[in-house]
Amino acid sequence: MIDNQKGYTMELITVSKTQIGHQEVSGVNARDIHIFVESNQQFADWIKSRLDDLYAVENQDYLIHKIMNNPNGGRPTIEYIVTLDIAKHLSMMERNEKGKQARQYFIECEKQLNKPLTFEEMAKQTILLADQRYRDWET
Repeated sequence: MIDNQKGYTMELITVSKTQIGHQEVSGVNARDIHIFVESNQQFADWIKSRLDDLYAVENQDYLIHKIMNNPNGGRPTIEYIVTLDIAKHLSMMERNEKGKQARQYFIECEKQLNKPLTFEEMAKQTILLADQRYRDWET
């Protein structure tokens, strides 16, 4: 399923619209990449070293989200949401088949997200938006 407005999930890793800094970007949870590429490192060590190697900038290339209410108890869970560009780099840095597959997947996601809408898609979105505004107005 592809949805140019809210992101989409194909078959590998979820890509969704998110706010990083003052921009709306396509974002990916780095933990999902870590799992997919089958890294043997602990996630925290892996992501910190990879972001350092890339000279990635917090609130520009990624954001950190702390989940304080960890359902398993213990310390808060820290999630890293990275831009699609950083996701491609993280995948490529693994130098294995899964990393290559993830990188190709992110390239395809980027193509789909940047693809211009057809007239039919624009019309459909306009109708859906008008319908939503009408429902909002009724309530």
